[in-house]
Amino acid sequence: MKCNQCKNPVTETDVICQWCGAELIMYSSQDENHPIKKLQDDLLAIEQNVREKVQLKLDNKNNNLSTFDKIFGTKPDFDWDEDLENQAIQKITRSQAKFINTYILPSNPKVLEELLEIALQNYKQYKPNFWDEEDESYTQLLSKAWLNLSKRCKKKLGVKNTDTITQKIARHLAYSPNLRWTIIIILFFIVTMSFFATLKYFSG
Repeated sequence: MKCNQCKNPVTETDVICQWCGAELIMYSSQDENHPIKKLQDDLLAIEQNVREKVQLKLDNKNNNLSTFDKIFGTKPDFDWDEDLENQAIQKITRSQAKFINTYILPSNPKVLEELLEIALQNYKQYKPNFWDEEDESYTQLLSKAWLNLSKRCKKKLGVKNTDTITQKIARHLAYSPNLRWTIIIILFFIVTMSFFATLKYFSG
């Protein structure tokens, strides 16, 4: 790897050339070898691969229909319906989340900063709302994966986690529907008991 200006050797972790002081540009935005572009291409390839496999199973089901069924329509062709789409999305999400969790981080600080920004954007896009139910758990897997990737980037960059305790608790509850409802029920019980105790005190 060489400096863009003086052509002297540099390392992947260098941001400034130690020979001439020029800012190093390791990758262009259209570079096929750019780590982030490769990450995006790999995630897209995962989706395409899953959809091709689901479509192949669907085609096999239709091909296995008997001639009688095809002629008289006793068993209609299987179509790509909403249930099949949901199955595909869940498989895609699990596979992509696994890939993100095991993604090997690049060494270049500038690329890491760019990856951190993308990871945080995707986390915000997929993160669950407080009232989301468990049937949305497959999107929670993806948001967790992007969140973990952002934490790994911060750690490698030496950036401290500035989340407050309140933010950490809220995030934990958003990912734990059972615990969230348990706490809500307990709080409701405490408030109700306090209300009746106060009412009894003043009425007595």
